[in-house]
Amino acid sequence: MSKPNIICVVSVRNDSWILKNFLECATKWADWVIVGDHNSMDNSVEIAQQFDCVKLISHQPSSSFLSRRRDLLAEARKIPGPRIIFILDSDEMISANWSESPDWQTILDAEPGVCFSFEWVELRPGLKDACIFWMPTIFVDDGTDYPSGEAIHESRVPITRFGLTKLYDIKLLHYAMIDPVKIFSKHRYYKCY
Repeated sequence: MSKPNIICVVSVRNDSWILKNFLECATKWADWVIVGDHNSMDNSVEIAQQFDCVKLISHQPSSSFLSRRRDLLAEARKIPGPRIIFILDSDEMISANWSESPDWQTILDAEPGVCFSFEWVELRPGLKDACIFWMPTIFVDDGTDYPSGEAIHESRVPITRFGLTKLYDIKLLHYAMIDPVKIFSKHRYYKCY
């Protein structure tokens, strides 16, 4: 089997506050980063355009979370060859131990259809406290599509016959809570659904 393409997909809207950091980290491990812009009014698009391995697409103004995820998946599938797809938010970064971790080789060796879940470390203001959850984030593309779902908070990865495999060494660091004003605004948005 040929080496899989490592593809990171991310949907953004006014994420300039963290997008450069996200892309600097993601481009260390991903062959391609596909950024789907959802009508940002800040300089998110300009930031994304600074990176050679970033492919930028535009989402329709009225698109749902699910349709944006489907758009990103369709774009990732235009890249030929086997694909391992990471589905992240711009305020999430994988831990710096990724290249030395046995988890990385587990991901690279996985067969099509396998989905992985990281421990999602939600960092709190001041970075002295965190909550930990499991977040399905990666799948080895086998052509499975997203099921019909809710307008918001559907599964990040398409559900396959394999279920989820938990990874214990590499972590997914979530930075949203370090800016309480931004996260409270996001929670108000979620209440609309």
